[in-house]
This record gives sequence, structure tokens and C-alpha cells, in this order.
Amino acid sequence: MTEPKRFPWCPPELSPAAGDLPVKTTASACVVDAGRVLLEKRPPGNKPAAGLWDTPGGHLEAGETPEAALVRELEEELGIRATHFRLGTVQDEQDRPTGFLYRHYLFILTRWTGKITPREGQHVAWFPLSEVLDLEDLNPLVGVALGDFLRAGWIGEESN
Repeated sequence: MTEPKRFPWCPPELSPAAGDLPVKTTASACVVDAGRVLLEKRPPGNKPAAGLWDTPGGHLEAGETPEAALVRELEEELGIRATHFRLGTVQDEQDRPTGFLYRHYLFILTRWTGKITPREGQHVAWFPLSEVLDLEDLNPLVGVALGDFLRAGWIGEESN
């Protein structure tokens, strides 16, 4: 298992292992095709990453693995079936408004079946990998992960 990246807004003393902390777990995907990444604009409000470009995905259900949640969420949100993906990173963060500790499993998805069709009224757009890190309203966690993936050569212009 990948060691979680911890961020300044996640104090080091907080950990899902503490047991008494409210923990929420998510699975999402960097959907990559031909040097582009698909992002969705989070709706405004008080939810984490409100108003930011983020990766599609969602919360794990009871007893669900991150991989199973990813497949389910992409089917529900985008109408696609994930067929080729890998775990890219695990990130821990504390949501400032709620105090919840989140553990995010972020996958790299390069193959799927079906046509990408937003099913929940969300706004989605493809961004060139060469420009995505310059988006002002990019979720900072996504920015860190995409930068890491690009530097590692896991995604790039030839990704499909």
C-alpha cells in the first residue's frame, strides 16, 4: 500500500489509526486520454473542494474497497466502466469546516468502456496536461498528484 501523503492542513497527530476521529474515505480517478485529463467542477457550497476542478469519484460505501468504489462511482457519475487503472497515490487531509479526516485514493484511469456522459448535472471538461497545473481553481490535492504523476512519467502526451 502507498504511504499517504500528508498536507499542511492535516496535522501530523491526526491519523485514521487514532480511532476516535471521524474518517471519510474516497476513491477518484485522473481520467487520462491523449495527453488530456478529465476534471469536474465541484458545485459551490460547504462541501470539500467546493467550486474547484476536481477528479470524478466519491465516498466508499460500507465494506467497499477503493477499487470497487472507483468503478461504481465512475459508472454512476460518468456512465463509463473502468477497465484499466492503477493506484497513483493516497492522500490524507483534514477538512477545515467539518474537522473530518479524509483519506483519498487517487487512481490513474487510462482505459474504459462507454461514452463519458455526466449523469449528475456536473460540469466536466478535458484539460491538456501541459496546462492543467496552471488552473487557478484546481483542487490543490489534485495539483500535487498530477505534478507527481507527470514527473514520474505515469501520465503524459502519449497516455491513452
